[in-house]
Parts: sequence; C-alpha cells; structure tokens
Amino acid sequence: MNERQTWNFLEQTVIVEQGQVQLEGELVVPQNAKGIVIFGLSSGSNRYSSRNRYLAHLLRQYEGLATLSIDLLTPEEDIIDQRTQHFRGDLAFLADRLIAATDWLLQNPITHDLKIGYFT
Repeated sequence: MNERQTWNFLEQTVIVEQGQVQLEGELVVPQNAKGIVIFGLSSGSNRYSSRNRYLAHLLRQYEGLATLSIDLLTPEEDIIDQRTQHFRGDLAFLADRLIAATDWLLQNPITHDLKIGYFT
C-alpha cells in the first residue's frame, strides 16, 4: 500500500480483496472528514477518469468528504467487458464488489467511523 500525506489529505493506493480477486483503488481522506463516498467504477470508466477525479476532488475540497475510487472490474474483466458487456449488466456481481469495498472501509482504522455514500 502506497501512502503519502499532501497538505491535509492522506492518499493511499489500496487493494480490496474479494476471494481470489484483488480490486485496485485510491483512497483520499481529508483531515476531519465528515464521511466517505465510494466511486464504484466499472466498464469504460476507471479511477483514472478525469471526470471522476474532478468530482472526487470537489467532494473532498468543498464538502470535506473522503473518497474511495475503486475499479469494480479487474483489468482482465474490463477487457472482456469491453467486447461482451457481460459484467456491466450483472448488478449482483457489481453489488458484491461494492459490498467488499464497503466491508474494507468498515475494517480500516482510518475510515471505519465515517458514514458511507455511493457514486456509481
């Protein structure tokens, strides 16, 4: 896990495990965060998307919310989904991935007390 402190923000590259799968994400927590928003990203939109990064920045800067931007598909699954659209329509599959991210936040000492919201 890579970690750096910038200004009054803690940034971490994180791995959320769900069984054999490792989901990659970016956790950014402002000092005195009021809550956290999970950006659950799947096919065609990942944590590097400029739109998603900008929205997460606004939530942190102006609302004092932490953000977890997490790719709900592995790179291999994303390649398959680009061709077949198999995963993007499987709401139970994506919900399981969001549950894993939520459980991870609830077990993380930095975020376990924060109220959680979702952006998908």
